[in-house]
Amino acid sequence: MKISDQETRGSRRVSSGSTSSQQLHRLGSFTDCTGPPELTFRVVFVGDAAVGKSSFIMRLSRGIFMPQLTSTLGVDFQTKNICIDNKNVSLQLWDTAGQERFRCITQSYFRKADGVMLMYDCTNEQSFLNVRQWMSDLEEVASRGIPIMLVSNKTDLRDVFKMQSKSVVEREAGEKISQEMKAIFVETSAKDGSNINEAVGALTRSMIKHAVPHEKDSLTLNDKQSKSFAAKCCNK
Repeated sequence: MKISDQETRGSRRVSSGSTSSQQLHRLGSFTDCTGPPELTFRVVFVGDAAVGKSSFIMRLSRGIFMPQLTSTLGVDFQTKNICIDNKNVSLQLWDTAGQERFRCITQSYFRKADGVMLMYDCTNEQSFLNVRQWMSDLEEVASRGIPIMLVSNKTDLRDVFKMQSKSVVEREAGEKISQEMKAIFVETSAKDGSNINEAVGALTRSMIKHAVPHEKDSLTLNDKQSKSFAAKCCNK
């Protein structure tokens, strides 16, 4: 499968610039945090349902892959503390639902984001084609110029799909649209862990450079509050 030039045109430039594979590897290194965080950043994961957002976060925060994860309903929340460039950083990882009925909830979290992981499934062409709509939603409400990383996930399945003569989204298509979006681009696999840490490290460095961290006013919802908000919003 080859995405045409027309299909990848038209995304406005809202982020800080594309990043090569070599730069990503260099920028992505970090260690686990051993002291209290000095900075806190909110990272919102967006994209269609079933592209692997929850699995990405699970791999990052717990180092495991669970193939039977259920779809996120509304918004879920995890924290990952890292040490990067001699700074202790707390990353609030907001896992948003990809279903249309939860769009009102996810958009409310865009406004508070310091960085965005916009994810598609490289074995699902429609999830890639929907990237432009997600970008449009982000542009409506997110802070201008926040770092955005375009993530092509499930790369461990690409060769399998090719062998079965099934459609895939090639790396070149993702790189092309990320350049138009001025976004950082990375290919990952939550299953085998490929480029998970590199992606998070690169985005964190970009947030440190470009965004204003929230050291004291970080937003945290417990499960009951999140479910209550989902019910109020989606029953309008």
